[in-house]
Amino acid sequence: MSYTERRELRGTTGRRRGVASGMVIVALMGLLGMLALTADLGTLHVARQQLQNAADAAALAGAAQLRQSTDTATVAAEAIAMAASNVVLGQQLVLDGSDVEIGYWGADDAWVPGWPATGLPAVRVTARRTASSAGGPVNMTFARLFGVETVDVAASATAQVSGGQIGRPPVEIAIVQDVSNSFAQELEMAKLADRDLVDIVHDSYFSGDTFGVVRFRGSANRPLGLTSAGADVSTVRAAVSGITLGSDLASGTNTASGLDNATQMLLSQAAADTDRIIVLVSDGMPSGSAEYVWSTTLNRYVLVRTAEQVTADLRQDAIDAADAAAAAGITIHTVTFIQDGANGDAEFNASLARNGGFAFHTPEPEDLTTILRTVGHIEVGHPVLVQ
Repeated sequence: MSYTERRELRGTTGRRRGVASGMVIVALMGLLGMLALTADLGTLHVARQQLQNAADAAALAGAAQLRQSTDTATVAAEAIAMAASNVVLGQQLVLDGSDVEIGYWGADDAWVPGWPATGLPAVRVTARRTASSAGGPVNMTFARLFGVETVDVAASATAQVSGGQIGRPPVEIAIVQDVSNSFAQELEMAKLADRDLVDIVHDSYFSGDTFGVVRFRGSANRPLGLTSAGADVSTVRAAVSGITLGSDLASGTNTASGLDNATQMLLSQAAADTDRIIVLVSDGMPSGSAEYVWSTTLNRYVLVRTAEQVTADLRQDAIDAADAAAAAGITIHTVTFIQDGANGDAEFNASLARNGGFAFHTPEPEDLTTILRTVGHIEVGHPVLVQ
């Protein structure tokens, strides 16, 4: 091969290497783009779902207030307070007055803004994380590499005032109250909220409306079986007021024990043709400690299950207990007071909601009253989501 031929061959090889390098760069850019899309779409999906949950809850709270007052400021304040008890991507949701509208749900299933109009009065809430909202837009991570730094996300919900208590079946409600040590500082606030739930049902009392109370920690007991929310409401209130921390119960947080106890009560005591409801009020997901047994052979305690294994079993037990309640036709609402950085607890407890039950959570114990009042209004037929 001549010198000229060898030079031409090397030049061709170099050009091929250059083409190959360019293809690798293009492929890497495509892969990076897919990574950005996957990660940031996941963030946007979570934000949108959390905004929808918040909008649903706020619209229901506003519609519940609308039965008592047509004052738009009062209704908006109730919806805004409920929205503030929700967290979107770790940040408290803040609405302004323009995010809450009051109007009517027309006969043709269309929103009619403002007063007066014909149809069932309703509240529409728009929950936003946008450039013009208090919380700002949703920040992107990988998409920043392609010039997309933020994205606006919003969700809306409309709740109307239903026909109220007319024709509704009796409700039989089991309050399942967490009394673990971690709830010590907030327990009094939780009890006030539980009593508000009782009062909401009592104010719209139907024959057959009843309440029972279950308290749980590592195990559960029942301070009150199903008792009338009418003539015996003072007994129900006293039972709620008498809830104490669970120093007399096994240690840990065994949510399944509370759910199982409530399910047994509702199945054994509840009357026919009633709506059976569990309202779980907790500040965390199930957890437990390592288990040891004494070995006479080794003359010492031997580890049987680690804390992680015990906790995993307790969490599965809670899911199984919720499934069993749902299979028996029981609705489960979950109300979770979450500490900072404990969003996993709220997500787990939310997963226990069944049969159309709502999952509420808040980082502020003062919001528990607003939430429990909304649960009460939901169950006596006041607010209904229509969109």
